[in-house]
Amino acid sequence: MAGTSRRANALPAGVAAVAAKDGGRRFRTRVVAAALLTGCWTAAAGTSYPERPITIVVPFTPGGTVDIVGRAIALRLGEALGQAVIVENKGGAAGMIGTAHVVKAKPDGYTLLIGSTTTMSIRPKLKPPVPFVPSRDLAPIGLLATAPQILLAAPNVPATNVAELKAFSKRQKVPLSYADAGAGTPQYLAGELFKQATGIDIVHIGYKGGGEKMNDVIAGHVQLTATELSNAGPLLERGQVKAIGIATAERDKNWPNIPTLIEQGLANYETSSWFGLFAPAGTPPEIVGKLNAELRGILANDEQRAALAKLGLTARVTSIPEFEAYLKEQNGRWEKAIEAAGMEMRD
Repeated sequence: MAGTSRRANALPAGVAAVAAKDGGRRFRTRVVAAALLTGCWTAAAGTSYPERPITIVVPFTPGGTVDIVGRAIALRLGEALGQAVIVENKGGAAGMIGTAHVVKAKPDGYTLLIGSTTTMSIRPKLKPPVPFVPSRDLAPIGLLATAPQILLAAPNVPATNVAELKAFSKRQKVPLSYADAGAGTPQYLAGELFKQATGIDIVHIGYKGGGEKMNDVIAGHVQLTATELSNAGPLLERGQVKAIGIATAERDKNWPNIPTLIEQGLANYETSSWFGLFAPAGTPPEIVGKLNAELRGILANDEQRAALAKLGLTARVTSIPEFEAYLKEQNGRWEKAIEAAGMEMRD
């Protein structure tokens, strides 16, 4: 009986309860049956996800590209899963407040994160250090979209290209004001690289998110900014901002009249942003896999790809290993950009 008791205590509670009553052949038979039942229950629990609404955290204020992507994906993901998917904005500290919130969340698949170039590839590499390591504390689910960046000027800036901007800067004789969402953002880095490439001096003005900074550029309170084309498109259509140049190797097919910064003399000047879905580390693999499968279906849909393209976004369909490889490549590329901009990296 003592041997039976020790074996029972090493088993899950449901199995141990069966084992405590029996011995010998009856013990073995009932342990197998209980284990099979336990396994079936676990599998059923995995396939029942989700059983309640899911929250996707956007770690920036409303109105920016991360928010645009988050809301577009939340709508389609909710339809695919048959549950409400709610977007919650938690802006501040270049996306670190909202990201840290998800890192600390229960890893059950009900709190997810829209991660981006800022929060995954740039800010964690800078000082002061952040309280998490993306590769350790977050589980990649899938890449969602990428977007090229574009340099914009306020409507009251008398320039529509790099040459005119240089001339205006010399006449003004003081640094041009440049809006971004903090030192850990690709827009900040884009400004520093632009400064180095052109000799145009700028002074950074930080905001909590893309919506706030764009409002001040539109109003003429700040002279320059860089943002994703997805965010700039509607503003350009309404004439609320001016396009100085797009940071791609070739002109965008949807905006063929906007010259690239490379063709205006800024060699190798290419900056773009990416957006992906993440869960807290420790989220069950079957849940992460299910979410990845749903995302791939959504992003492979021609109608959805066209809708994102109209917003200046390129839909991306990736497996989890492909997304992990993409993250590794992006981390290396942005680390080089940080070094080129002379920014202080964490130890």
